[in-house]
Amino acid sequence: FFFSAGKLDYNLDRARKIVTVNVSNFPRDQDYYIRLCHKWFTCEDVGAFAVIKGKESFKSVSLKYSQLLPCLCIEVIQFWFKAHVEVPDNNCLDSCLDLLNNVFLLSLCTDTQVLWDNIVYNPSTQTLAWEPACPVLVMVNLCRFTKSNEHCEDIEKSFKNSPEKVKYSRVDTHPRLCMKFTTKRGSWIKCPFAHGEFP
Repeated sequence: FFFSAGKLDYNLDRARKIVTVNVSNFPRDQDYYIRLCHKWFTCEDVGAFAVIKGKESFKSVSLKYSQLLPCLCIEVIQFWFKAHVEVPDNNCLDSCLDLLNNVFLLSLCTDTQVLWDNIVYNPSTQTLAWEPACPVLVMVNLCRFTKSNEHCEDIEKSFKNSPEKVKYSRVDTHPRLCMKFTTKRGSWIKCPFAHGEFP
């Protein structure tokens, strides 16, 4: 990808969980600071900055990540310019350009299904909770699968529309009890007690 201060491209090694970032054709008197971050309202750092010295005409840095999320981004910073570039991956494109702050985002975009995995159950308080790893507009509710397992019937008064942590108290740990996540892209159902994941 070309931006005003040079050329940026990256390679994703999913097996080793490494992103290799290449920067070239940039001014020789500029240093670049590159890191991975999570895009919320600001870019929250995931790791330390790697430095690309301006006197080198081509430079490559490798950055490790723990989980590939839709909000995982590459951040490139100069003292006068902050660059992020958004590129599609897995048919997911969610462009972001903040002209006011000269921010351009490079998102290592993945399938949103990984967002629904962060379900936690506390047996001492009988609390079932889910917290998004990335900002997402989602409606969360509880549902119970019918005996034929064909349909998960919504449980009344369990609907919660929140960008933050969702909690349900005094939860029955029945194997057919599930959490349903609904966005404009569709619905996903996770059944945390179906396979004995929680006591």
